[in-house]
Amino acid sequence: RGAPASELSLQRPQSRLISVSVLSSVLGQSLIAALFQLFAAEWTFQMKGFACDRACPGPRYDDVCDPEDLASMPPCCASLPLGCPTRPIGVETDQNVMSVEASSAFLFAQFQYLIVVICFNTSAPFRKSLTTNGLLFASWIMLSAISTFLLLAPEEWIAQIDERLPSLQIQRFPSPLFKWKLFGLALVNFACSYCFEIFTEAAVRHKEAGKISRVVAVNAILLMAILLSFGPLLLIYNTAWATV
Repeated sequence: RGAPASELSLQRPQSRLISVSVLSSVLGQSLIAALFQLFAAEWTFQMKGFACDRACPGPRYDDVCDPEDLASMPPCCASLPLGCPTRPIGVETDQNVMSVEASSAFLFAQFQYLIVVICFNTSAPFRKSLTTNGLLFASWIMLSAISTFLLLAPEEWIAQIDERLPSLQIQRFPSPLFKWKLFGLALVNFACSYCFEIFTEAAVRHKEAGKISRVVAVNAILLMAILLSFGPLLLIYNTAWATV
């Protein structure tokens, strides 16, 4: 556990699970995470080189990638978008795991899990910094390093890992730059989520001090969640970086 704060606070800690601060934080973070995940998926579909190719897998395989036996099909099958004429969507979920879309969603979601660990462990004024919880902080650092490695490591290294861990199945991205764009998007997601949590705590403190009403606090928190999710995403979408 994290170490307690050195001084007692006049503010009472939250004692209810169903409250303005808890619900606003969870709902707001869920909204931000969902919108960033949708944006990452849209980026994946717009990636250069990520398009249907009728030449894959070729006449030898009857011009259709078999979702039930994708491992024995040509490597190009796993690089095709799901739903292409030559890459039908499998009936079972496991048949669609070997895809660029699944790899993109998996890698980006890892960073989102790590983001909420920081956002939901704000320390002041009741506890010291998260770094005082040695095991938790060390685990967060280790998982952050692993997630970054899996996203940014050279394709040859990932291929070797896939051979030793067949259950991982991270597919190559057609555009080498895409993985860096995804990493940058995760950093923006972290900044927005953390700023939202700080704003939520400030709004709740003002409500408990009687400076603003509950309705004003809730509306301000929801408005901030919308601004911190749509605002940065619209800004990124309108830049040249989004089309590289």
